[in-house]
Amino acid sequence: MQWRCGAVCLAVVLAGALPAACEPVLLDRVVARVNDRVITQSDVEEFLAGNGASDPAAWKAAVLELVDRTVLLLAAERQGVEIPDEQVTRELERLGVSPRELGLSEELVRKRISDELTVRAFVEARLSAGAMEPSLDELRQHYGKIGKRFVKPEKVTLRIIALGVGPEDARDQVRLKAEDILAMLKEGEDFAALSRKHSTGAIAARDGLVGAVERSALKPGLAAELEGLEAGANTGVIELERGFQIVKLEERDPQRLMSFEEVRGVVRQSLMRLRQQQALQKLIVRFKREVTVEIRD
Repeated sequence: MQWRCGAVCLAVVLAGALPAACEPVLLDRVVARVNDRVITQSDVEEFLAGNGASDPAAWKAAVLELVDRTVLLLAAERQGVEIPDEQVTRELERLGVSPRELGLSEELVRKRISDELTVRAFVEARLSAGAMEPSLDELRQHYGKIGKRFVKPEKVTLRIIALGVGPEDARDQVRLKAEDILAMLKEGEDFAALSRKHSTGAIAARDGLVGAVERSALKPGLAAELEGLEAGANTGVIELERGFQIVKLEERDPQRLMSFEEVRGVVRQSLMRLRQQQALQKLIVRFKREVTVEIRD
């Protein structure tokens, strides 16, 4: 199991997300304290900048998030969790940033990376993914709660006959040709063969086959033409800015709720993530009892 922040949070940490131990002189407003560790206004502002939010609710959430991380860091340090220098170096290289680019000393950047890796290792050691593995019944129950998310949109498979109007073409003549082709279709001629013979552009080489597309992606005019059309039927001549087309509905796959078996893996991920978050909160509550937390207005 992985600590919830990952690489994104490490990038935020580089900007100052995990506060360091108290310095002899503070030139910043203290917004929270966990034992001897302080969280400053700059820590919160930098955290919010990394998360793209700045409203009062986001500020409060950021302070609480930083307090929770600091609680876990102190717990990890008390229990002797240490990150080798080599691991910090590898992580710094993986992030692809240099302390100079960040305007920070290498010592400070390495300390922040080390702190975040310490928290991650501490959490992962205490939250066993195996113990959280849901049973089949639990997965089905979770699917019952979130199943409405898994709506498969309606798709239509189309084939077209496309007649473009070029600079040298008379639009009325192209329209008459389209109407002649429509008459051939009514007489039972093969749509694909007519598209291959008469369509302009690359679509002719594919016998007019467009393939399956979501109905919501169609232009409103075409979607309206297909409304109520049965599979195997075609539209009349549709006039476009650059020409004319006739569209055949090859297949319609209606909107439906995806079955449990289709989304079982996604349901498992969702339930595992929920359980991990719940277990992490219990862990934070437990270790908060061992420290003094002060949050200032």
